[in-house]
Amino acid sequence: MNLLQIRQWFVNESGRFDLVVDAASDNWTDKGANAYINAGQRMLDRMQETPKTLGRNFQMVSAGYYHVLFQDCRAIKEVWAVNAATGRKKLEKKDMSWLRGYYNNMVTIERGAPVYYAPARLRTAPGLHSSVISTLTGLLAYMDVSVTSHYLYNGILFLPPVDSDYMIETWGNFYSTQLVADTDESHWSVQHPELLVMAAQCVLEKFRRNTEGVKDWIASIKMHLQEIDFDLAEEDMTDITQMEG
Repeated sequence: MNLLQIRQWFVNESGRFDLVVDAASDNWTDKGANAYINAGQRMLDRMQETPKTLGRNFQMVSAGYYHVLFQDCRAIKEVWAVNAATGRKKLEKKDMSWLRGYYNNMVTIERGAPVYYAPARLRTAPGLHSSVISTLTGLLAYMDVSVTSHYLYNGILFLPPVDSDYMIETWGNFYSTQLVADTDESHWSVQHPELLVMAAQCVLEKFRRNTEGVKDWIASIKMHLQEIDFDLAEEDMTDITQMEG
């Protein structure tokens, strides 16, 4: 199903015809329903991993770069650096403190093939004025990538900075793409539309402060999600060979 079809189902099931323009005249234009649908979709993303949970972000970087930014990543799983000359290499995860200690002088660090990465910390607190940020150089700035709309982004730092063009491939659990246009589809809307409608109604009950209604919807949703878990477990167990002791 696409967004329009999900919206119609959600409105009919919930009885909230005020969330579209004029259903009686067959005008199902959004007037608030989409917000509940997208919130429900994000709730499902957090509640259940699916074959579409894991995603990959590909970005080309040029010599001297040491970070990439991306959106809607819930958890970074692994990072690979790909270069025409050196091939494909998985980077080793380190925390920021370790990287700061190991690479303690960004001015003199030698560029090369990336070896390590860490999730980037994009926020300064409190927010710094742009004129202050522009003066940060060398040791202070290189680990503190500042992004004006930092709340929209995730990112990684990788070191050493690359010495030529590289493809940085980031694996992670990503949110489903937001549904905006009437023809938009997602994994949930196509594969499990009934769950998306249920989740939208659950979010609606949360805003109504209807605790019992939320509990009832969560119970129904979890029952359906358990069936997805069974399928995933079946797939994981297929053709696994155990060593005999």
